Amino acid sequence: LPISPPYVGSKGGLSLRVFRNRAGVVDEAVSGEKFQARDRLRFNVGLSAEGTGDTHIMIIGVEASGKRFTYYPQQGPDRSAAPAIDQDGLLEGAVALDDYVGAEWVHLVACPRAFTGDEIRLEAPDEVSEVPEECRVRSFLLQKVD
Repeated sequence: LPISPPYVGSKGGLSLRVFRNRAGVVDEAVSGEKFQARDRLRFNVGLSAEGTGDTHIMIIGVEASGKRFTYYPQQGPDRSAAPAIDQDGLLEGAVALDDYVGAEWVHLVACPRAFTGDEIRLEAPDEVSEVPEECRVRSFLLQKVD
């Protein structure tokens, strides 16, 4: 299923918010902002009211080189999971950024069923070109600097 170019979110629909903890100071980041190695990230995923039932999600990171990895879920094979959200609306678990410098895209894929990473096609690091039918995507750019 081809999709339109990535964007952060839309009012009332699927959204991806990124919170950064740098040296004990937590703030909400904006797509395109600068990040540093060892910044810790937490993700907030907003699902529309009609999309909360059996929704499965995966958050995929892609470096400019095309190297791909899974931010969420953190354990197990490259498979989606029903979101585990804490009392603040954040996904459980935090991730620390590595030393990679450059653009890194974070893609949230939400589907009404379980799926695997093999079902997600990337045209380029910043462009998710294919997802399973009825899935939605929101993307976020991390500019990682020294």
